[in-house]
Amino acid sequence: FILELVPKNLWINERCAWINKKAVWGDYMVELHMNAATPEATGVETFYFAGSRVGQECARRFQMEFTKQTGLKGRWVKEDTATRHGRLWIIRGTTKTLSLLVEMGFLTNKTDRQVIIEKGWRALFEALKKLAW
Repeated sequence: FILELVPKNLWINERCAWINKKAVWGDYMVELHMNAATPEATGVETFYFAGSRVGQECARRFQMEFTKQTGLKGRWVKEDTATRHGRLWIIRGTTKTLSLLVEMGFLTNKTDRQVIIEKGWRALFEALKKLAW
């Protein structure tokens, strides 16, 4: 189990190229975000490549463990086309990996924010372990 962080100063297309250059077949790419909306909005969303059964199952496993570890509400596992922005480039552009984008909760929700501060890294580690079948 190796965790590698992508350099922060890269544009989206450069991040995809960096990941594709370093990745080998069978690797996973998980991009982590925090959502923002009204203070009442809460929960975790996990996006995967639309139409990928393996991606859907991995997203489901990740989401179930992450929500179990944090106690946050699950806002469902979703295809990358189920966004207001259309397809998610980070998922489409990383061609050698199974890619997920996780919205870990809402920065605008005090409870979500505090839970991620207190339990986020442990929950992330446990959820990532569920990807290895």
